[in-house]
Amino acid sequence: EEKPKKKRVATGYQLFNASIRADVTAELRLELGEGEKMERGATLKECGVRWKALEQSERDEWNAKAKTPATSDDEA
Repeated sequence: EEKPKKKRVATGYQLFNASIRADVTAELRLELGEGEKMERGATLKECGVRWKALEQSERDEWNAKAKTPATSDDEA
């Protein structure tokens, strides 16, 4: 019998990225000149910059959220 794979637990960094990714992408697109294309990975790079700019206490909050088990309401 094959055991079902356990879901990987999201990290605080991943939760932070998920919460800001759409806004960051929109901001970066607004900064593009006419006819320019967004660089591959630009959104994730900017998310990383913003994560590093957070105070340690803010990162700790995101990491604590990641350790809290998700409820069925959160998964929707």
